[in-house]
This record gives sequence, structure tokens and C-alpha cells, in this order.
Amino acid sequence: MGWKSYLARKYVPSSIKWEAVVKGIGKLYRAIYDEMRKNGDETVPGKTLANASYRVGLDFGKDLKQALNLGGTIEDIATAMDVEHQIFGMRARITEKSESKIVYHCYRCAWQKYFCPELCMAIGQAEKGIAQALSPEAKYYIRQTRTMGKEYCVFAIEL
Repeated sequence: MGWKSYLARKYVPSSIKWEAVVKGIGKLYRAIYDEMRKNGDETVPGKTLANASYRVGLDFGKDLKQALNLGGTIEDIATAMDVEHQIFGMRARITEKSESKIVYHCYRCAWQKYFCPELCMAIGQAEKGIAQALSPEAKYYIRQTRTMGKEYCVFAIEL
């Protein structure tokens, strides 16, 4: 057994583990989406996955709110989004921010190569859930995605 193989069996860096998990989740989402589409109705997969993603995001947002002692301000929502972006390997930056609105441009997402635009929009509803866990009045908009052939994703949250 070579040195690299030996090390790989004994020690896998967290960054490699996490990247593999994130990619695996993206592939799983895509496989579920494709299987649902095989069963007929073109609109069902997107709506079903959007509703499920929203519920997961809402639950995650509640956990973040409690764990990080967050309130319902746009700053607190931005903190929750930053945590979510770090966990899922997204590279996003704030391009506009006020007391009631925040706009992000996302330049990297581990899932881009696995998703089509409809699936991307559906899974993005998790961020809506996170925002609404902190402030039920929060509105979430996806304006464009990289899966649509754009250079970067644009999404906004308003209170």
C-alpha cells in the first residue's frame, strides 16, 4: 500500500469529507428530481422539492436562530445566510444592503453542474425558509441563476 493510500484510509481532511457530502446531496437531489419527472407531471418535482426544501430551511433557520441568538433584522438574516453558504460551499457576496433588503450575487455553488434551473429554484426555497424562520415577514426572490446560463446567481431578501 502506498503512502497516499495509507493516509487516505487513516485520515481524510474535513474539507474533503464535506465537499464529498455536498456533492452527494446535489446528486441525490438530481436523482430524485429525475425519477419524479419520469412519473409524468412536469410540474410536480419542482413544487414537491420546493415545499420540502422550504420546510428543511425553516427548521434549519429556527436552529440557527436559537443557537446563535439571532433576531429578525436583516443583519441577523445575513448572518444565517452566511452560515448556510459556508456549510454548502457557496461563494456569495452582498451587493446591496439596507435595513430592509439584502441582495446577494453567488459565484460558486457545488450543485450547479447537477441542477437544471427548475431544480435550482426549488432547492433555493430552503433559503426562503431560513429567512422566514428569523422573520415571518421576510420575502425571498431568486432573480437569476447560473443554471440559467448567467454569470452568477442573484437572490434577494426583503423585510
